[in-house]
Amino acid sequence: MTDPRLFTLQRDHDITGVSGTGTVADGVLWPDNTVSIRWRGDRPSIVHWGALADAEHVHGHGGATRIVWRDAAAPAASCPAGLMPLDGGPVDRCIVDGAHEQHVSALGKRWTDDTED
Repeated sequence: MTDPRLFTLQRDHDITGVSGTGTVADGVLWPDNTVSIRWRGDRPSIVHWGALADAEHVHGHGGATRIVWRDAAAPAASCPAGLMPLDGGPVDRCIVDGAHEQHVSALGKRWTDDTED
């Protein structure tokens, strides 16, 4: 990846009762795969993460908040794992760097390898 990628955090369910629902934050995935997120609202703040998966782990609330990419392209796959959708659509590729137990797609879908023994 050579250019920063813009995204928003779309909260479908406000688990904590703090941020509300809808678009709650704006983010940037930087070329080195670090992430910056700026929260919207009356008391905006900025947080930096070492990886997108880390930010999603903390702020995703188990799928209650989704990453919505502002451009059409998804980040390059960091992991060879893919999730084949049942409807025959495109394969979701894992975007997590390094060793990990759970795969995460750019759309926020999570899965584990059920083929490992």
